[in-house]
Amino acid sequence: MTLDFDKYVKFFNEPHDESFELLEGSGLVMVSAPHAVDQTREGNIKVAEPETGAFAKLLHDEINCPVIYKTKNCGDDANYDMSSPYKDALVSYIKKNGIKLLIDLHQLAPTRDVDIDFGTAKFRNIDRTGAFDLIFKEFSKLGLKDIRIDDPYDASCPNTISTYIRNTCDIPTVQIEINSKLVYGELAGQYFEKIYNAIKNSVLKINDLLKETHG
Repeated sequence: MTLDFDKYVKFFNEPHDESFELLEGSGLVMVSAPHAVDQTREGNIKVAEPETGAFAKLLHDEINCPVIYKTKNCGDDANYDMSSPYKDALVSYIKKNGIKLLIDLHQLAPTRDVDIDFGTAKFRNIDRTGAFDLIFKEFSKLGLKDIRIDDPYDASCPNTISTYIRNTCDIPTVQIEINSKLVYGELAGQYFEKIYNAIKNSVLKINDLLKETHG
């Protein structure tokens, strides 16, 4: 399958009627991108992270991974607000479909030194071994200089998608923060597809791992 990455990114810069889109799929891993469009936090607009939405949509179209992503700013921030329709839909799908792990995608400001940050809430949201080890190894193959854990964000606030789903659905979660400089602008040609493949390979390998564990 030939993937038009620009087309997927442009999708999130177009107007949409609905606040979010949930695409059903197969497998035990689900991917979320709550900041794919602008969000509003405490009355302030925070800039969109459309590449995270593109990654999620690509994963659904290529490997039929179940995904959810924001498509319209309704004066909200699903990763910050105490309650949101986005979270409600995510919880419902996870519980009804037996999802066993959630990956929540975000982007870091390009001015930050860190390339990738895995938010684990000090490993309260996911064990150090198993699924997390698979993800870390996939990203370690990219040749990036600065991959961190829980720095600068650990995803431990109760209203973040990762911790909220961990507490509500009792499944492991991980927040992946990707430096924006790697997925748009000069470095996108070098890293966009590599980062997408790291996420995709993580999902596929974790699904295999979970099938062995849960049957």
